[in-house]
Amino acid sequence: MPNKVFYTDHFKWLSVGIFCFSLFVLYAALHASEDQTLIAYLVAGFFLAGSAYLLYQAFFVFFEYDDDALYFGSKRKKLEWTRLIEKGYSSWRDMNYVTFEGSGTIWISSYMYGVEDFNNFLEQKTRMLDEEWQRE
Repeated sequence: MPNKVFYTDHFKWLSVGIFCFSLFVLYAALHASEDQTLIAYLVAGFFLAGSAYLLYQAFFVFFEYDDDALYFGSKRKKLEWTRLIEKGYSSWRDMNYVTFEGSGTIWISSYMYGVEDFNNFLEQKTRMLDEEWQRE
């Protein structure tokens, strides 16, 4: 049975709340005075874009993993560990990531449930893969 990494319901509710707040910011921007319209629209756009990204992350980013592969997204795209190219950390995004051959980068937030177990598993798995590749 694969292990799961996902955002909790609390995080999902928080993301919905932040999105609703960004709609309020948009409403306020629509009623800004003429000399403040540009900055109000920029602030509202920032809030909308950020909260939409947060909604996407909360509801559509999740994966499962086992000894054979990582299964990503609702279509459970199978990414075999032997095709793992890189694992790392981005200080710019403050997230870990894994990159597989033939696929894009999967960003892994520290706010996801199950991420600590996944990081431990990934450390052991990459050590085993390195040993196998050195023997070949």
